[in-house]
Amino acid sequence: MPFELGLAVMEDHRFFVLEERAYRLQASLSDLNGFDPLIHNGNPHRLLLKLKDALHSRRYHPTHAQLVSVYDRVCRTVFEQLRSTGADLFSRSVFDDACRLAVAECQIDGLI
Repeated sequence: MPFELGLAVMEDHRFFVLEERAYRLQASLSDLNGFDPLIHNGNPHRLLLKLKDALHSRRYHPTHAQLVSVYDRVCRTVFEQLRSTGADLFSRSVFDDACRLAVAECQIDGLI
């Protein structure tokens, strides 16, 4: 992640950082001192709240309930796939499937 984030910062892209624990960022990425990461404490629902705040715009302003609904449906489907196939959660194909599913679920809910 440090390399990719560095490219985003260097190119002056809009970015945000979600971090599980406070102050861990300073230990691993000292170049981001002065930037406040969005701390979620490893809680998926808190992460969704932080993500909702970060992505909020005039065009996109999902409710927390909408994000939780998409999250729950994606988790349920992905974990069913993992149980039935024995696939690894961190395999590229499972990640790609989860991404496509999340996009489809967001489209169903009118979020994108």
